[in-house]
Amino acid sequence: MKTLCARALRSRRRALGITQKELAFYLGLHKDDIERMESADAGVSDDLLARLGGALSCGAERLLVPPEDSLTRADVEALLAFSRLTPEKRRAVAEIIRQLARPL
Repeated sequence: MKTLCARALRSRRRALGITQKELAFYLGLHKDDIERMESADAGVSDDLLARLGGALSCGAERLLVPPEDSLTRADVEALLAFSRLTPEKRRAVAEIIRQLARPL
């Protein structure tokens, strides 16, 4: 039995754009079970932890600690858009970001 981090679970689910109902259906649980897991840190079996990690496409250990810098859906969309750019355009975008990140 390990302690699931409610915030990590909620953050990862939201970043993927999955509803509580969808996650519950995929895992063969009830939406209320997901709500409970997301409302407070709780003990979960190793099996359920592994299933949650699989459903959320992340390592189970990621669900045991609070997210430091979780990706949002917008972050994921931006990364996907960046990955579709040509190498030349990627370099140009990277340079723009470096310029914007420089101290004033």
